[in-house]
Amino acid sequence: MKTKKEKIVIGADMVDDSEPTTEEWAADSSPSRFYAMMGSEARAAFDQAKKRIAKNQATLKQVRLAKQQTQIQIAKDMEMTQGEVSKLERRSNMMLATLRKYIEATGGNLELVAHYPDGSKVRLDIDEENEG
Repeated sequence: MKTKKEKIVIGADMVDDSEPTTEEWAADSSPSRFYAMMGSEARAAFDQAKKRIAKNQATLKQVRLAKQQTQIQIAKDMEMTQGEVSKLERRSNMMLATLRKYIEATGGNLELVAHYPDGSKVRLDIDEENEG
C-alpha cells in the first residue's frame, strides 16, 4: 500500500520534496537525519539554540576543573577512590544523592527546581535524610 507523503513543517521552512513519509520518519528519527532534512533557516536557528544551551551546561569534570580540584580531592571528600570519581564523571545517569555529594565536594550546593508551563516553580528537597 502506497503512503501519501506529508509535508513536515519546521518553523517557517518546508523541507524539500525528498522528505520522508510519516512511516519513514518513524523508522529513522536520528538527530543527524532530522538536521539534514531541515531547511537553511531552520538549521541556522537550531545551531543558534545549540550554542545558547551549550553556554549553560557543564559536565561534572568541567565543574571540578573550574573549581580547580583534582579527582583525588573529590574522592577524599566523597569517601571513594579516584577511579570511582573518574567513572562517576563519565556517567550520564546517577542518583541525586551522589550528584549532591559531588557538587558539595566541589564547594557547591545542589538545588533541584521543577518549572511548570504556568510559570510556577517547585524546589524539590533532595536532602539525604529525606530519602527512602
